[in-house]
Amino acid sequence: AYGRYLVEGFTTKLKVDGTADIAIGDYLCAFTTAKIAQKAAAGNMVFAMALEAYATNDSSGVIDAILLKPRLI
Repeated sequence: AYGRYLVEGFTTKLKVDGTADIAIGDYLCAFTTAKIAQKAAAGNMVFAMALEAYATNDSSGVIDAILLKPRLI
């Protein structure tokens, strides 16, 4: 594919799963479904930090986040 994509910085369009409540400042990692992030746990590779909270038990959330260089927590 060709086009512009964000690899680091601020985004207002990160889709998240709220099964585990996400608070401001939580690290985010990949969810089991493509194109969705979830709250990271110890041992996960993280790629973003939440700038908004999301606690609804579904995969329909869209939050502000800062994309980071991937790192293991």
